[in-house]
Amino acid sequence: MPTPLIHGRRRAAPLAAVGLLLSTTLALAPAAVAAGLTLSTPYPSVVVGPGTTVGFDIAVAGNPNEQVGLAVSGVPAGWTATLRGGGYVVTGVQTDASGSATVRLELE
Repeated sequence: MPTPLIHGRRRAAPLAAVGLLLSTTLALAPAAVAAGLTLSTPYPSVVVGPGTTVGFDIAVAGNPNEQVGLAVSGVPAGWTATLRGGGYVVTGVQTDASGSATVRLELE
């Protein structure tokens, strides 16, 4: 898994640097769960100065009315990752009738 690039006083924070592990409360085979979920963001990579907070809105697409557990792993040393929804730290989202939900990933 790629890690943020550090170039002098600037570092890139690609979304790919943080693996989002997805789980679901539905009793489905793991392959079916993984195949049914997608994550996307319009800005998968940005360059920021040290000490800057970077935030990404993450679109979660899955089955309608599905509870999806979220966790962040693979965060490089010195970085902090937080998932937020509705102003709170969250560990999951509930998709709506169309199978969509949004969560915010903040990296510091």
